[in-house]
Amino acid sequence: MDYEVIKYDPMNKALSQEYLDDTEKMYNESFPENERDWTFAQILEKTQKDKRLQLLIMLADPLETGKKQVVAFDMIIVEEKFVYTIYIASKKQFGIKGYGAKLGKYVMNEIAKDKFFFFIAEKVEDTAENKEQRRKRQLFFHRYGLHETGFERNIGGVVFDLYAKGNATLEERYEYSKIVNDIYYSK
Repeated sequence: MDYEVIKYDPMNKALSQEYLDDTEKMYNESFPENERDWTFAQILEKTQKDKRLQLLIMLADPLETGKKQVVAFDMIIVEEKFVYTIYIASKKQFGIKGYGAKLGKYVMNEIAKDKFFFFIAEKVEDTAENKEQRRKRQLFFHRYGLHETGFERNIGGVVFDLYAKGNATLEERYEYSKIVNDIYYSK
């Protein structure tokens, strides 16, 4: 395997402050401020308080220097019946290596293998400045078996579609929504 995935835990010595700083920088560069529900410090704090939240950091050596670096991260909610990706990002300069896709597949196939997997992405809208990027993202999700559920979420004025792998019932989608809201709005 050309990468490793480490779950954030303040006691885990494998995640140096340098790795956390790199992850924070990637988080801030990958998501506009109006789409960030929490600061990175709040993410770290929330993952310590609520064990359903997990911050996964992918390390690799894309330049073959002998030194691993942060190449992607994924912030997820893990529940009994589902896994939900809140944020996923990878370093743009290593996009050709597909680390974001590898991390997404890892979460879907390892952590969510016996659960429903949910993910949000910007809705494909004709008026969006990044319409083509959104469409490519949508096609990527479809390739990996994700489909739109018909549920939407508005974050900072941007509308996101809820994608799922598996056919969750309306009751299960409601349960997902209730838990996500509980986590988002808890102190």
